[in-house]
Amino acid sequence: MLTEKERTILNIIEMYIREKSMSPTVREIAEIAELNSTATVQKYINILESKGYILKEKGCCRSIRIKKIS
Repeated sequence: MLTEKERTILNIIEMYIREKSMSPTVREIAEIAELNSTATVQKYINILESKGYILKEKGCCRSIRIKKIS
């Protein structure tokens, strides 16, 4: 199960990939979600990755991939 905020971040990632054919950066996710802290976005990305919803390469921007369909 995802929290409301986790679901919001996942939806932003899915929408961005659908529209732009590439994954968003942490900064872009923060801007779309209207969050001031990129650290908060990173926390949610890490949670989504640990729950198996996304995959990402360490140290590489625009490397988020959807693993599970939400």
